[in-house]
Amino acid sequence: MATSYPVTPRELIDSPDESAFRRGREPISRVNWAGHDAWLLTRFDDVRAALSDRRLVPHIPGVTAGPGSIFLMSGSPHTRLRGLLTHALSARRARAGYAITRRLCRTRVADLIAAGPPMDLLADYAAPVAVGALGQLLGVSIVERDGFAAWSSQLNAVFSTDDPEQMARAGGELAGFVASLVAEKLACPSSDLISALCAARDADGVGLTESELVGLVFSVLGAGYLPPARAAVLGLLRLLLDPPAADTLRQHPTRLATAVEELLRLDPGGYLNVDRVLRAVESLRMRGITIHAGDYVIAPLGAANRDPDRFPDPDTLRLDRTPNPHLAFAPGAHHCLGAPLARMQLSAMIGTVLTALPSLKLATGLDNLTWHMGFGGAKNLAALPVDWQPDL
Repeated sequence: MATSYPVTPRELIDSPDESAFRRGREPISRVNWAGHDAWLLTRFDDVRAALSDRRLVPHIPGVTAGPGSIFLMSGSPHTRLRGLLTHALSARRARAGYAITRRLCRTRVADLIAAGPPMDLLADYAAPVAVGALGQLLGVSIVERDGFAAWSSQLNAVFSTDDPEQMARAGGELAGFVASLVAEKLACPSSDLISALCAARDADGVGLTESELVGLVFSVLGAGYLPPARAAVLGLLRLLLDPPAADTLRQHPTRLATAVEELLRLDPGGYLNVDRVLRAVESLRMRGITIHAGDYVIAPLGAANRDPDRFPDPDTLRLDRTPNPHLAFAPGAHHCLGAPLARMQLSAMIGTVLTALPSLKLATGLDNLTWHMGFGGAKNLAALPVDWQPDL
């Protein structure tokens, strides 16, 4: 009988998972995932190849790719939408997003210092900064809108639950909120990202339908709010557990960019591990094994990013690790379009709080932290309580 996957980790952080155990013995193996037989990949080269193979398409049980659902689309419809989003999410807009994030970080940290310790780095710092920057990018003050509390809760449900039906239900409710944003920009466009998408035209001069606009903006919301906030907080957790590394970045802020790549390698997508689930649309061969059309393939980014054949001493945080070809943003047709902005935002979020609070420390023991188990075994931090010594 195939092993049930994912296997619940024994430790809270950096525990060997089933992928690590199998990598040497059986790099491609059969497991039972969400009630289905599936192929589990464990090596960097195989995960990278699978994510780049157009015969393997993204899959979430119970969730279908609607118009504009760029994360789940494939083929020419995906290529068309990706091209339009790439044009709208320009390098200039990414630089502006970084400047906004840096300004919000400084303002937020100043407010928190004034209020005094303790604080939750996720709820009090990273999440407000991420949603504020996203709102300015989209051209709406999301926090001040009616229904923001429900919107935030629904988005959390979409990306934090291990129940596909709950994900689909929360996603449907959130789509109504997004539709109202799109309708406003169609009626009164400006210079923001949503307006740019409203005005976008493909090579044939065809624009996006309103349904496609809603799907694309939904995708931007999903990628631009919780993942960068969680990635920043997990990165800060690792640095607080390694005071010499944190001090190194305080003294040498130019090393932040390299450090961010290493933090992303260890915690891709803002999770301790995250799996990409794929489904074969035609048969293919990997390492002598036939993967038939309709088969599921699990591509764990965390396992790939800790393959010792690709990353020497893979479980150790090395701030100077170069090159660092991690797969946190995924290769191939579904490579994250917001990767340049995400990298800059993480540098700003991590660097600002480290520099402003040199005495920052955990306010509780590692064993007391609370984690959520999301879909596919993704484990994310629910809160990160911290303390510091106020200036006398």
